[in-house]
Amino acid sequence: MKTFTNGKKIPSIPPILVNNKYVSNFSTKANVFNTFFSQQCTNVTTSSIVPNTLNLISDKRISQLEFNAGDIIFMIRNLNPNKAHGHNGFSIRMIQLSCDSIAKQLKLIFKNCFETSTFPAEWKKGNIIPIHKKDSKQEVHNY
Repeated sequence: MKTFTNGKKIPSIPPILVNNKYVSNFSTKANVFNTFFSQQCTNVTTSSIVPNTLNLISDKRISQLEFNAGDIIFMIRNLNPNKAHGHNGFSIRMIQLSCDSIAKQLKLIFKNCFETSTFPAEWKKGNIIPIHKKDSKQEVHNY
């Protein structure tokens, strides 16, 4: 088995019960978990607004920025494939496997965003995970 897996440990998640049926397929289990966890979070709508004027601390600005496909490939290949994927649903491993074919398109997208000062709303989202640090005077809460 180690020969086939290059000595890497394969995670073993036992079958899970979904709609009174046991699911053992890795891909199906991943989709079930993804669906469950994505339903646990919702956007909070508030009445707060961002002011139109910006109080800039510095008068320094980026006047020119070059995007190079080789640099983009280098950055993608150096991403940690063990990290969770973003809002687009693509795993880092999948992006790394296709980096040679998508680098040119990413270069055009980045260049256009920089030139127009317009960035997709999806890029401004983040997966926030609350972390509770145990203090010697506090109790640990399991959520």
